[in-house]
Amino acid sequence: MGWRGLRVVAAAGLGLGVAAGFAASKPEPVSGRWWRFDESAAAVAGAVLADAGPGGLHLSLGSGAAIVPGRVGGALRPGAAAGQPPAWCERQAGVGLSAADWTLTFSLWLDRDADAEGVILETGMGLRERGELVQRVSILPRENALVFSAPAVDPGAVGRRVEFSRPDGPPHGVALVQSVTLGPSATVWPRAEWLELALVYDASAGQLRLLRDGQVVAVAAIRLEALPAGPGYLAVGGDGRGGRPLRGAIDELRIYDGANVPGVESVLGGPRTGFPL
Repeated sequence: MGWRGLRVVAAAGLGLGVAAGFAASKPEPVSGRWWRFDESAAAVAGAVLADAGPGGLHLSLGSGAAIVPGRVGGALRPGAAAGQPPAWCERQAGVGLSAADWTLTFSLWLDRDADAEGVILETGMGLRERGELVQRVSILPRENALVFSAPAVDPGAVGRRVEFSRPDGPPHGVALVQSVTLGPSATVWPRAEWLELALVYDASAGQLRLLRDGQVVAVAAIRLEALPAGPGYLAVGGDGRGGRPLRGAIDELRIYDGANVPGVESVLGGPRTGFPL
């Protein structure tokens, strides 16, 4: 699929209450990434945060971030904006989300005073300090919603125009960054306890689904395009510049290949442990 294959069709937050329908067997990543954040609480900036999946994409702990007790083992707690993401890596090969099916699951803790946008995951092309072409998953605590942003080429759509002159970028060096919001605005997301969320992209259906505790709570019609190949970065808990830090914590962050991954229900369940403030 080329750059022109990406087109955002529509977005809607629908309180569907439909069961996810995934098997309850113990899951393992089909392929991709799994950051458990179970490193020592004494970890300092620059410490390695291991990828427990087969991909081996290890992250570095950023300045101001910390490893704290989580839902299972440890969790990543971003600090205030510090010029670098709470957890991040840079690679010569692209690290973006695929244009094919994928599933992103994570445990989320929102502080009681969480209000502003907080990034869960951002992947980008080029230097993270510039953040030119990005795919971003963020939480909007005030709206009780999740927002997904990605570049698109769609002359008729509304979005933010981004110039990117590299030859392996979009046609004519220009892309359109668009966003879709998923969230049951009438349903208040709890604070100071763990939420289990999943974002599922079904390429054949052209659909993005948000699940909470194994239930579909919002759907958006969208067709994604992978970022161009080339050097890129991945950031967790904040954007590539270290902005938009999450007010809370992230645990058990996983990226799977496939939109119907066996065992996702059990990823989203299990015992919850308290979070020491």
